[in-house]
Amino acid sequence: MKGRRGFTLVEMLIALAVFSIVMSGLFMFTGMGENLFRKTRQEATQLKELTAFLGEFSDAVKEGKSIQYISSRETGIWKEDKDKDGRPYPDETVSFLWDGRSPGAIYRRVGSDNTPILNGVESFELAFDEPAPKTRHVLLRFSVDGTVYQTSLRVRSAK
Repeated sequence: MKGRRGFTLVEMLIALAVFSIVMSGLFMFTGMGENLFRKTRQEATQLKELTAFLGEFSDAVKEGKSIQYISSRETGIWKEDKDKDGRPYPDETVSFLWDGRSPGAIYRRVGSDNTPILNGVESFELAFDEPAPKTRHVLLRFSVDGTVYQTSLRVRSAK
C-alpha cells in the first residue's frame, strides 16, 4: 500500500463537500444579483413612465388653450382650435383620468382613444383654483408604490 498514488475515499468526500459549499455560495450570489437586476429594471421602467406622464401632463396644461373640465380624478384640456371656430371638440382636447383602482392606471384620452400612460397609481387627486374654463392653476398629487408626487402648474393662456 505504500507505493500507491491517489486519494482516499475520505479525502474525496471532504473535497466534494467543500466544492458543494463553494458552489452553493456562488449560486446564492448569482440569484441575489438577478433579483437586484430585475428590481432595478422595474424601477427604471416605472421612472420612465412617470417622467413621460409628468412631461405630457405638464405640456398639455401649460400649452393648452383652456381647461375644459376638471374633477378630482379627471381633467380635459383644450389643446388647439384646429377649425378656428372658437369651440372645443373631442379631437381638439386631451383628457387625463385615473381609473379609481388602487393600484390603477392613469389614461390619456384623445377623441375616443384611451391609452394607459402610468401604471401602479395608488391615489390621484387634481385640485384647481377656479372652476373650468377659468382655471389658472392645477395642482396634481398622486402616489405610485408608496411615493407621493406633487406638482403645481399654471395654465399659460389663462385669462
